Amino acid sequence: ARADLRAAEAMRRQVGNDLAAQIVLHLYALRNADRQIRLFEEAIIPESDQAVRALQGVYAAGRLPLQELLDSLRVWIDARAALAEVRAEREKSLARLEALAAVDLAA
Repeated sequence: ARADLRAAEAMRRQVGNDLAAQIVLHLYALRNADRQIRLFEEAIIPESDQAVRALQGVYAAGRLPLQELLDSLRVWIDARAALAEVRAEREKSLARLEALAAVDLAA
């Protein structure tokens, strides 16, 4: 009976360690996503917006091939798509953290 009790306690400690590790992992992912979102919102997106506007003017003046304007639009679209993906990953990490907290509170 004592061996069974020790085994059950060891299993409970392991579950607790696993839960703590998952929380740390998802907190890291959440913080990393926040950092990436700031980078996109404060630097990458504004720079790509400015580049597209500048190149549209140059194209309108007839001094830029259409292909170069389209390339800058592709970069602009890719940046916005990447931002959307990072936001989605952030929400997934937050949901996982909330689920882990609910499991922990229920225990």
